[in-house]
Amino acid sequence: MSGGQLQILILVGILVVFYGVLIIPEKKRRKTYNNMLSELKVNDRIITRGGLIGRIVIIEKDNVIIEVDPDNIRLTFSKQGISSLLTEESNM
Repeated sequence: MSGGQLQILILVGILVVFYGVLIIPEKKRRKTYNNMLSELKVNDRIITRGGLIGRIVIIEKDNVIIEVDPDNIRLTFSKQGISSLLTEESNM
């Protein structure tokens, strides 16, 4: 193997490792997040990217209206502004 071939082989190896360590997990995380957004329903408790915790009262195409306790204030958020869905296990 000549020096040029070895350098190309090392570069290909680095690219494969880079893809396996960074790209694949990000694709999996994005798919999980998009599935969570598509499965949202009324009365789900969510946390926004800004840290607000509320309950979904209305779902529109790209937006959700959440109700924030204790004064029942309603706020409109883009679905992309939702960080995660709070489950019963995470509330304990």
